[in-house]
Amino acid sequence: MPLVAEGYLVDNLCWDMPNHIAIDGADLANDPAAHSHKCMLLPQCVASGYSIITPDPDTGVYQLWANLSAVNASAYNFVSNSNKTNNFLVTVSATVCMDNKQLTGGNLFTMSDEFQTVTATVGLSGGGTNEVLETPPAEVNPELVPEVAPVPPNATDTNATAPEETPEAAPEATPEAGSAPPPGSDGCRLAFSYVFALVSIAVSMVVM
Repeated sequence: MPLVAEGYLVDNLCWDMPNHIAIDGADLANDPAAHSHKCMLLPQCVASGYSIITPDPDTGVYQLWANLSAVNASAYNFVSNSNKTNNFLVTVSATVCMDNKQLTGGNLFTMSDEFQTVTATVGLSGGGTNEVLETPPAEVNPELVPEVAPVPPNATDTNATAPEETPEAAPEATPEAGSAPPPGSDGCRLAFSYVFALVSIAVSMVVM
């Protein structure tokens, strides 16, 4: 016979933390309404499965009522489709083995709040039927993504070779002032004419 209970939907990872203090800091044993939607959708929390916790009638401290790992996909879809930021108070109808807090196979499971309802048939082995769990992708830390240097324009061909440099022609040497003119230049002809003139003057003086 199915049991009906009103309690809070929590993920098993946070519930099993020391003193039932969730990853987001919520005290699940005393204030499960503070458990955040974002925390319940962390990949490691989704993979751990979900449970229903209810308050102890004498102390008011919350305790485990049923483990929902057999219908984990339905529980995950319920959380992921919710617009709530926290306060996952739900009403559950399920057949539960009170010895191990597990759902019994072959029975109908229903969970609802003021906005939505999910239903699943628990498999004979304890697993939900026709359930596909869409695990959320892991978040990427932007600090771990290497920066890519921008490619300068006209640098698409990595195999292109640099153009060969044409050597500049060496400047012509300019003779320094007072240096002798090279052979065969006009300087030689001027010197010869000067010597010839001196010889002619000397001969004239001897004749006289």
